[in-house]
Amino acid sequence: MHFFSTYSARLSFASALSVIFVAIVLTFAFQTMPAFAETENIDDVPSDLQKRVEETSAALNEITVKVKELEQRISENTARIAELEEKIPVQREKSASAMRVIYKMNRDGYSLINAVLESGSFKEFLDRLSYMGYIHNRSIQEMLQLSSMQDELKAVQAELEQEREEALEEQKVAQEAVEEAMAVRQQAIEAAAAAAAQEAAEQAAREAEEHEQPEGDASSSGAVSASAPAVDPVNSGNTERGAFIAEWAPRIDAYMAGYPLAGYGSVFAAAAWDYGVDPRFSPAISWVESSKGLYCYRSYNAWGWGGISWSSWEEAIDAHVRGLARGYGYTVSEAGAKKYCPPNWEHWYNTVCAEMGKI
Repeated sequence: MHFFSTYSARLSFASALSVIFVAIVLTFAFQTMPAFAETENIDDVPSDLQKRVEETSAALNEITVKVKELEQRISENTARIAELEEKIPVQREKSASAMRVIYKMNRDGYSLINAVLESGSFKEFLDRLSYMGYIHNRSIQEMLQLSSMQDELKAVQAELEQEREEALEEQKVAQEAVEEAMAVRQQAIEAAAAAAAQEAAEQAAREAEEHEQPEGDASSSGAVSASAPAVDPVNSGNTERGAFIAEWAPRIDAYMAGYPLAGYGSVFAAAAWDYGVDPRFSPAISWVESSKGLYCYRSYNAWGWGGISWSSWEEAIDAHVRGLARGYGYTVSEAGAKKYCPPNWEHWYNTVCAEMGKI
């Protein structure tokens, strides 16, 4: 019995070691395995329409930042004006009192001769002289302080008026930029929708041909089965950037929960807006290629993207979304799948579509 107990214990220990060894090997393999994708063309030259999308988005972002800076300065100057307007009446009273002191000193003829005559000792003379100088200087300082505060008030008021005029002009320019950006984005989305409709029609035609073939003579066993809408209702091209990010960031974060890319929803959403891409596109690919950043075969490369590395998720996300916009279009497509993952494009396409539907 002792022999069998010892043998069983050793067998259990060996089994445990084997399990641990296999787990380590599998973990290492997953972490170093190449991605499914074989894409190398990661930063195509943008089309004319894509250039306009990026340029209008960048211009709008720049104007938005400038307007916010102006609004901040207006707020600070408004607060300073209120502070000065509150302090000036008090300072005006101090200045008036100081003027009365100086007038009284001059009227009474209290001078250096008076200080000498009324002093009982040289020390007392110095004390009187020092006091006279202090009173006089302090009175002058109170009056100068009033003048300085009044001058500052006028300058701040003038600056505020200029900033308000500039802000109004920038807001006008921003509104024009918004309208232009929306128009360009809408063109891009409509073009993507048209391409998707054509692709769907071609797929339907292929399926019809397959149904007409004799049983067992189908030309393809990996037919595309899933589909994702080319245009999501939230991304109809009529949404302001901040609202767009506020809408999509939590949805992407919920999708990424528990994985390394969790918490980067706003980065994905901002990049999607700036480059005019379906905000679900890049997050979904990260699942197919790396389990949402869990098994990256290059540093911060969760997308099997050109065999390169990045220094941060922010940099990586922006680069990937930009590459999708320039080389693969607004959203997932069969043509894009064949380009992104040639060896197994049907599975890649179906999986990306399915994951996009979860976001």
